Amino acid sequence: MKMTHRVEKINRKFYLTVAFDIGKDKLNYYYEIPGRLKSKHRKLVECYEGEIENKVRVIDQKLLNLDHFAKDHGYEGLHVVCEPTGPYDRKLMRIARAQGHTTAYVSGESVSKMKVVENNDTGKTDIKDPRVIYMISKNMGKELTCRDLKDEYQLLRELNRMYDAEDSAHTSMKCQIHFLLQRLFCDYSFKKDFLYTLTGRVLVEQYHASPYRILNRTLQDKFSLARICQ
Repeated sequence: MKMTHRVEKINRKFYLTVAFDIGKDKLNYYYEIPGRLKSKHRKLVECYEGEIENKVRVIDQKLLNLDHFAKDHGYEGLHVVCEPTGPYDRKLMRIARAQGHTTAYVSGESVSKMKVVENNDTGKTDIKDPRVIYMISKNMGKELTCRDLKDEYQLLRELNRMYDAEDSAHTSMKCQIHFLLQRLFCDYSFKKDFLYTLTGRVLVEQYHASPYRILNRTLQDKFSLARICQ
């Protein structure tokens, strides 16, 4: 039997979009629903915003409460959006996906520029940022895909990131050692890779990479040779 997979696009209008601004210790959120009051001249909406701690239990309970709220108002579920902020947004997105909600990112650069347009403010404002994130996601539809990777592939990505970090640290350390050697011994003329060859390792073990120790050893060998010749 042949099996194929087809990606079905979800209609966002049936989901309550909740925008989060991610911080190390706290999360600020913002969402809107159509207002119950009617006006002849303008469309009224009810705006909700708040702040919670960036802790697993708090996030889990808040998303459950928001899901109940959304379904009480005719939505099928939640659509959680935020900026990608490295380690601090992972808890929110992981919990949201575990509860069955849809997730997406918005570009941090877009948020920064739209904030200037929306409220003429270039500073970091945790209260205003979720509203701007909501505007980019809900009103403009400018979202980035939040990929839910399998455990094995996610582990490979983490290991590859660790390998790249170690490789960069190794290169940086080699450059620092070479720089210090040049400062200590102004006549040191070898390239930075020389110390890691066989000759370089012997040089470090026997002479501690000091030109003066090499010179003293050379003079001692000359005197010893002269005595033998006598």
